Amino acid sequence: MAKRSKRKSAGVTTSPVAEDLARGPLYFWLGVAAIVLAVFWVYSPSIAGGWLWDDDWYITQQPLVRNLGGLGKFWFAPGSWTEYYPLHETLIWIEWHLFGAATPGYHLVTITLHALNALLVWRLLERLGMGKAWLGGFLYAVHPVAVDSVAWIAETKNTLSTLPCLLAMIAWVDYENDRKPRDYTLALLYFTAAMLCKIAVVPLPVVFLLYAWWKRHRVGARDLAAVAPFLLIAIVLTAIDLGASEVYSHKPGNTPDSLPQLDLVSRIALSGQSIGVYFAHIVWPVGLLPNYPQWTIGTPSPLAFIPCLVVAAVFVVLWLRRASWGASAILGLGAFVLFLAPFTGLMVPSYMAFTWVMDHFLYLAIIGPIALFVAALDSIDNRVPAQWHIAVTGVATLVATLLAFEAHSYAGAFADEATLWGYTVEHNPGDWLAQDNVGKALLLQNQPEDAANHFRIALLLRPGRAQTHLNLGRSLVAMNHLDDGLAEYDTALTLNPTDPEIYNQKGVAFLQANRAAEAIAPLQRAVELRPHYAIGLENLGTALALTGRLGEAVEKFRASLDVNPNDVATHVNLGRALHQLGRNAEANDQFRQALQLDPDNAAAKAALAQP
Repeated sequence: MAKRSKRKSAGVTTSPVAEDLARGPLYFWLGVAAIVLAVFWVYSPSIAGGWLWDDDWYITQQPLVRNLGGLGKFWFAPGSWTEYYPLHETLIWIEWHLFGAATPGYHLVTITLHALNALLVWRLLERLGMGKAWLGGFLYAVHPVAVDSVAWIAETKNTLSTLPCLLAMIAWVDYENDRKPRDYTLALLYFTAAMLCKIAVVPLPVVFLLYAWWKRHRVGARDLAAVAPFLLIAIVLTAIDLGASEVYSHKPGNTPDSLPQLDLVSRIALSGQSIGVYFAHIVWPVGLLPNYPQWTIGTPSPLAFIPCLVVAAVFVVLWLRRASWGASAILGLGAFVLFLAPFTGLMVPSYMAFTWVMDHFLYLAIIGPIALFVAALDSIDNRVPAQWHIAVTGVATLVATLLAFEAHSYAGAFADEATLWGYTVEHNPGDWLAQDNVGKALLLQNQPEDAANHFRIALLLRPGRAQTHLNLGRSLVAMNHLDDGLAEYDTALTLNPTDPEIYNQKGVAFLQANRAAEAIAPLQRAVELRPHYAIGLENLGTALALTGRLGEAVEKFRASLDVNPNDVATHVNLGRALHQLGRNAEANDQFRQALQLDPDNAAAKAALAQP
């Protein structure tokens, strides 16, 4: 990376940004338009895409998203949710109240955030003095490893957190150049905002120290003092987030999939292997997947440490060349490794129950390698004759174009659950989670026999998983094999006796078999375990109403509406129970509310037409 350039003309100092603007506003706005249009074209296949994977867990089935009290809990009650990312959760809360369950609005927001991030990468590289900074922003905009973050709604926290993180980087570079307190304050505020979106940005203060070393070839007491407030914020917010996650994990029904048990030696071996895989995905982003095959770790052999040795050797060589190009390479690759460090295996996060690497962790880390690539092109331009400059630009343009088409194609896999997981199973049939998710998608498409086959494969690959037994039970019940389905539910409860969803599905099975009295006990247990479980409360109300316990049914329906006030079916069911109790005015009010939410609802219309 080049030092930030400053040229003096008639006593006036100009920066690279000013130089680009001096070429005329048309140059600048054409660059902006090209990046924005490229982003929206690349992700156009995902705009109409549905909810995926754990979008239901984070958004559609999350009671805190639906009511005003949830907004306060996101900020002031750590442990109410699995993470303490209050800025991200506030955005999701706002989106839910704007868009409801309609996904295009969510996709347009995260695509817009990605476009802004690409423009900020351009701006950051300009601040670092790179002549081809725009190309860096464009490469970031169209690189396929970003697809997981941009096309998957639950990962909006990546696109959201990266925006203030990039602003913090830009402000820090400005502070390093001019030492203005305003730039320092902005960097601190932006970093805090980024941490409140996702703690994956936590290595940024160390990256600042790395930048100080690159700029001055040393890290002094002044640098440490400047970074200290950032480190304090990072430590405090990380502790709050980890504490919130611990509190939430001990709530009933929140038992995660069991994690692999890896000793320190195994984790060190895995970290080197993961860094190699992640870097390979940046250099050759073809055939990317949501989940990759989980290679065997076990007791590492000496060969397992070769990637670690390669990484170490690279940095040793760069250190020996630090007086010239090595320093810039250390900055770019160092930032890459630092931002990836929490996700390489040194720690064992929850996703490692099914895969070692996930490309959405590259969303921020990729900026370092992109910066190195752009800096290398600048260096080539400076070394070759002028007539070769067009060839260099042409090769870079070809690379960017190929990346854009690959990303566009991959974004199409995120159209819906069936497409995404069918694509994953096709390329990674040994992925038990993908098999399970394909089954769930087929179940929603009313294909229970095909769904059951995928659930059975998932259980062969990952025996003893309660959620998969639950899903198999649902498919068997849908095939009218009630006893077999109930047996799967009982197996699931043996494995996870505090999961309210299993009790709820067991109750639903009894309701569908017209055995309402038997449905009451499991449904009561479901709402005991999760008091604000809207669908469980509604199903319990239905079971109570069918057994003549109308007063209790009314109470459960109202409790369900307190959590999810826009559920049409619950308004209709409450209206029917009130009508049976002779409270016709209240009943008609519920039917009218149902029609306000769904003007074509036949049940509400028929009920209001009755004398």
